[in-house]
Amino acid sequence: MNSNNRISYFCSYASILFTVIMFVGCKEYSTSSTQSTIINNTPVVVTVTNAFTYAIDANAYTTNKIYDLSFSTDSLACTLTVGGYLSGNASINIGSTTNTVVYSDSIFSNKTIVILQSGKGIPKQCTLICNNFTGKISFVLSRIQSGK
Repeated sequence: MNSNNRISYFCSYASILFTVIMFVGCKEYSTSSTQSTIINNTPVVVTVTNAFTYAIDANAYTTNKIYDLSFSTDSLACTLTVGGYLSGNASINIGSTTNTVVYSDSIFSNKTIVILQSGKGIPKQCTLICNNFTGKISFVLSRIQSGK
């Protein structure tokens, strides 16, 4: 593997690692319950070409959001981390440019999932549904560089 490939692999996985570290390391020290709910229920969303990150510290959070994605490949790394789960449920669905399911998961408990996949379609949209969900969610979807 040449140095350019090592750098591209490092960049791909560094963003995933950074998001997970930030998600796990975040603490809430607010004494005001109203302020805490506003801070907790504000997702952090980053969408750039060939990468998507979603993180939230949710407190009885309910939403149904669709995020447009910009991917040029179906070679993907997907990381889902759920911590501090207390109640409710959530689901994440990634649809492709050909209206097939690239990735789908339901959240009813704490979990950590890492998936490397290809051939399921190029991601086009991410749908996130939360129903009175309390817990922390971190979801990262990024392209995998080919090892040429």
